[in-house]
Amino acid sequence: MTTIGVLGRVWAVRDGSPIELGAPRQRAVLARLVAGGGHVVSVDRLVEDLWSGDPPPRAQAALQVYVSNLRRALEPDRPPRHPARTLVTAAPGYALRLATPEVDAWRFEAALRAATRAAETQPQAAVAGLDEALACWGGATSYAEFVGEPWADRESERLGRLRLTAVEQRAKLLLDLDRADEVVLDLDPHIRDHPLREQAAMLLAVALYRLGRQADALDVLRSVRSALVDQLGIDPGPELRRLETDLLRQDPRLRPPAAGSPRPTAAAGRTDPPTAVSGAPAVVPDPSPAARPPLGRATELTRMRSAADRAISAGLGICWVGAEAGGGKSTLARHLAGLLTADGWITATGTCPQVEGAPPAWAWHEVVTAARARLPLDEPEARGLALLFDTGAATPAGARGQYDEFHLRQALGAYLSRLAGHGPLLVVIEDIHRADGETLRILRHLVAALAGAPVLLVATYRPDEVTDDLVVARAALAGVPAVELDLGGLDDVAVTELLRRHGVDTTDTELLRTVRERSAGNPLFTIELAKLIAAEGPGSALDGIPAGLGHVLTRRLARLPAAAQAVLRHAAVLGPDAEVDILIAVDGGAEDPVLDGLEAGVTAGTARRARAGADPIRARPDAGRPLPQRPAAAAYQDARSNPHRAAGATGRRRGGAGAARARRPHPGHRTGRDRPPGRCRPPGR
Repeated sequence: MTTIGVLGRVWAVRDGSPIELGAPRQRAVLARLVAGGGHVVSVDRLVEDLWSGDPPPRAQAALQVYVSNLRRALEPDRPPRHPARTLVTAAPGYALRLATPEVDAWRFEAALRAATRAAETQPQAAVAGLDEALACWGGATSYAEFVGEPWADRESERLGRLRLTAVEQRAKLLLDLDRADEVVLDLDPHIRDHPLREQAAMLLAVALYRLGRQADALDVLRSVRSALVDQLGIDPGPELRRLETDLLRQDPRLRPPAAGSPRPTAAAGRTDPPTAVSGAPAVVPDPSPAARPPLGRATELTRMRSAADRAISAGLGICWVGAEAGGGKSTLARHLAGLLTADGWITATGTCPQVEGAPPAWAWHEVVTAARARLPLDEPEARGLALLFDTGAATPAGARGQYDEFHLRQALGAYLSRLAGHGPLLVVIEDIHRADGETLRILRHLVAALAGAPVLLVATYRPDEVTDDLVVARAALAGVPAVELDLGGLDDVAVTELLRRHGVDTTDTELLRTVRERSAGNPLFTIELAKLIAAEGPGSALDGIPAGLGHVLTRRLARLPAAAQAVLRHAAVLGPDAEVDILIAVDGGAEDPVLDGLEAGVTAGTARRARAGADPIRARPDAGRPLPQRPAAAAYQDARSNPHRAAGATGRRRGGAGAARARRPHPGHRTGRDRPPGRCRPPGR
């Protein structure tokens, strides 16, 4: 078994023996893939991060060498040209395929999530789980050898915050279990190292009070107050101020909870029920979903409805809905909004803009705009949210200052909390992969502010465009009950019904097969193909390229090295079943350049591995019409004269606007020196 660690220095062990990971930049490749959490990290992102934004001309070739070396180190017994199982190629880059327990950072996060889930019902088990999570750390700083690299610093900061959260969560559980002496031992050095952690200070103060050290408890809170004023220029939050008052009054609620009593909330031990606002008219949302439910998404819709039901009874929940462009995530969110509206929910939607220059936190501007038409802002809320609406003089988020952002987040939390007092609330944030920093900081604040409120937050995103900032934000929300939805392609039944609804003859089985294979079940691309068939006839199902796709893939192909373009042209000319060995023979040179060209095609999304159980690589850099139906010489001439003509043919397998990104391949997907002998097939077949 192979185990990798980054919670300290970067290391790897196989069956108890250390693995030599090579030079620093090669080690950085492995570390960066660990930071990707098992997801695909694009070649562009790897090159950008490894060379700190200033890559040399042959950076991609160097990256391939590093990957090959790491594969040999991690899997020394793998036969040549057999699929890698640990570090795999997956368009548009590479990914680690290891189980969660085999990577210390992943194991830490999984143990923290499990302990968070168990905290309410099994506090003893939750403490044990947090002990397990904290034991994963082998040093004070993760990715220690890459300190100063922006990607490593971001991930180290994220993991560090999770570690602090775990320490404080454990302390709270110990306090609830009446183990105040252990809390003091843990948190006294913790608060000295992190003097701005209000939650930790509150927990330590309550523990000291329960041990008869009232003066020390008050001194801890006063120290935190001074640190906040001196370093940030802000006053402590209302919970800390309230706790200070309770300590001075020796409030009975600060005593350990009696057996069978409600578990205290927050550090102060308060069990006050939340207050509700009544008397105001209910907010009526204005979504307009399609009358019919989205095809092929019944299971996903059921899971989202279950999350909504849970939010009513247990408080805030999140649904993360991921899909490539045209995959139907927005349609699903709109339909859910329509269903919940009928059930009396309040809904509001905001979209993260694609264009540059939009005001910060624009999605929340749209959310509040939709909601305030139904429930006007009161005067304090209007003052606090002024930054969201002063778009005529909008300033960049970085120019606003922490004070302004803080009060903006406070005001928005107060308003949405009041809104949720009139009925369960659905908030949809579309395209959160485009979110700016302020949008994500607001999200993180709202999760804490609305924790006990009947609120369901739905966030849609494209998995291949997730930013590091979003990864950090999601990790910070690990303790919130969440539903993860990955919308793949529609099944054959749903594709057939979608075509029927758009007037395509569904009795033509060959036509149906062609459309299903070209669209890969992408709803938007299926509809675009249906329109193309209606306008140009059934023959366009095989040859036609919907408008707007061809130039996107042409641009992607143009970025590849000339040698890779040549290999992919040869693959397309040879037709749907081209042997890799034949490609090597056609090239007339060494094997490695051909395999490297195919590797580049996979990472660019213009080639992909065949279905599991078949060895071929599928590539489609050329013609948009079926090559076997024309002479090879003519096809080759066409490829030479217009080598990117069929870029859209590659994309048609991807679907719609999602042609700009590669489909997520089979986990064993790989090419290059690790490619087994096989065939090269166009994904459109």
